[in-house]
Amino acid sequence: IVNKTPSLSMTPNKSIGDFRVGRRGVLNIDTNLRKYASKDAEWLGTHYAGAQLEILDVDSTGAQTWFKIRILSYGTSLESGRTGKDTGSEDIGWVN
Repeated sequence: IVNKTPSLSMTPNKSIGDFRVGRRGVLNIDTNLRKYASKDAEWLGTHYAGAQLEILDVDSTGAQTWFKIRILSYGTSLESGRTGKDTGSEDIGWVN
């Protein structure tokens, strides 16, 4: 009999086995994406309320919980009424 031990693949900033990774959701407000899990990180663009997303990673190491998300479909701005995607915005980034 051979005992097999499962291996874990570690990703920086990811809580091991975080139940939120892989889940899908919808933005309920207009949201700025950041390059890293920090309010001081480079801005990657804005996505609008109603955009559908998938959670790729979670960083709960600081005072705030940050989520790395991928935008799957675009929403509509609550402030300007604009629909779609801001010019130059990335579709993957961090939000809190």
